[in-house]
Amino acid sequence: MKPTRPLLMRLALAIGLAATAFAAGLYFGRGEHPAFTPEPPAEAVRQLLQLQLPTADGKPQALAQWSGQVRVINYWATWCPPCREEMPEFSRLQQELGSKGVQFIGIALDSADSVQEFAAKQPTAYPLLIATPEAVGNLKNLGNSRGGLPFTLVLDREGQARHVRLGGLNGAELAAILQPLL
Repeated sequence: MKPTRPLLMRLALAIGLAATAFAAGLYFGRGEHPAFTPEPPAEAVRQLLQLQLPTADGKPQALAQWSGQVRVINYWATWCPPCREEMPEFSRLQQELGSKGVQFIGIALDSADSVQEFAAKQPTAYPLLIATPEAVGNLKNLGNSRGGLPFTLVLDREGQARHVRLGGLNGAELAAILQPLL
């Protein structure tokens, strides 16, 4: 039986995610990750915001739907301990600051099945989307040259990057970053 194009695309994405997981493990295993990365080029942010990514149940979501809000875009994975550690704080901040125009968005470098299983055990107060090959490919342009996780961008209401972080963020630190943008 000849593999179909969608099957080949999923296989390529799975291989890419596995490579990212391996690189992240090597990277974070050394304990040398920088707290902040350089501000990403505006073009890379623009490309990110033009993406339409699926939810775990396959419903497409345009990142542009949250234009005009302060966006916290967090690349994460279910297999990433620091990612899982920061998510309860991100959910708390979403509930606390959502009415003030803050929107968290999780972009999973993971399978839809794994994200669904994770969300059933640990619900989040913000959307969890599945990375497409374009979203994964844009990581380097956004300042994450090693593909490490978690990777978080804070965008102001105009869509300009105001904070970029490779590695975990705690709630107090993120609240301080968000406060001037409200």
